[in-house]
Amino acid sequence: MRIFNNPIDDKKTTKPEMEMVEQEKDEYKLISKYLRTKGLMLFSYNSFKDELKIIKIDKKKDVELKIKNGKFVKEELSDEECVVDSRNTHFESLNKKSALKRVKNYKEGKIKELNNLRLPNIESIKLW
Repeated sequence: MRIFNNPIDDKKTTKPEMEMVEQEKDEYKLISKYLRTKGLMLFSYNSFKDELKIIKIDKKKDVELKIKNGKFVKEELSDEECVVDSRNTHFESLNKKSALKRVKNYKEGKIKELNNLRLPNIESIKLW
């Protein structure tokens, strides 16, 4: 017996089509926010492959218009974002030579932790 106007029959997909859709899905999660030091580069170290990479940081600039004293005033806002692999260890260093030296000291046990990124503190005060 066949039922007419059955919506299930119209939307049948094959297994290769479903696999292609699954492969196209990308998921991005916010891992955490860190304070960066001006002038230092961000590096990623994979301990399984013993591989060191420089991470590219994307700067997003936005402009916000505010009204002050009856006039529009623009304020530039800039955010830094980067895509990282959560399995790697991330740290800052001046250049690749000093990053290699830091990894070497970490392997030899001279420093306990490779990560030197600072977490933002809400209760801290800024002095400028």
